[in-house]
Amino acid sequence: MRTGSGVSRRGFLGAGAVGLGALGVAASWLWLRTDNSHYRSMIGGAVPVVLTVGELAILQALADAFVEPAQDAPSAREAQTARRIDRELSFHLGSKLVSDVKLSLSLIEWLPLAGLSGRKFTTLTPAEKLSFLRACETSRWSIRNQAFAGLKFLILFFYYSDDRTWPTIGYAGPTVPEKFFAGGNRISNLSPIPGSVDGRAGG
Repeated sequence: MRTGSGVSRRGFLGAGAVGLGALGVAASWLWLRTDNSHYRSMIGGAVPVVLTVGELAILQALADAFVEPAQDAPSAREAQTARRIDRELSFHLGSKLVSDVKLSLSLIEWLPLAGLSGRKFTTLTPAEKLSFLRACETSRWSIRNQAFAGLKFLILFFYYSDDRTWPTIGYAGPTVPEKFFAGGNRISNLSPIPGSVDGRAGG
């Protein structure tokens, strides 16, 4: 990856083609019957690059759940973590990484339907989301566990690459001034969100 994060281009779901194919078919069937208005309201006017509106909304909800900002640090939304991951995926089009991220997001969103809540992940309360994610972390079902771990890694990596978070982890920053890189995935590379005051609202 251009970020140097070490995420494999081969993806992060260690499952066979048959199992992934079955999950993909199920996810596609569910998405075809989904009203996107719920997801659009979650991301405001943000326009995804690689992910769909629904996938970006799920990723944003996950980032909100995973990140509990320290005092004076930005929230996951303020750091635009989800949008930066979406941009990073644009550098890996056609790779297994992209397909695995998409499948993992679908799995996290729809799996709670099979549980006691009977609702999608993005409609759960904050407490219910954390309870579900803890179950994913300790699950013996490898695909569920790896989907959780892979998405958590991506979110935390991109969140803590925002320089506003560095004081909270004791990092003083690079020793040379940062230069703008047009092919990068920092906030400065993101297009403004229509209707926002400063172009930085949303995921």
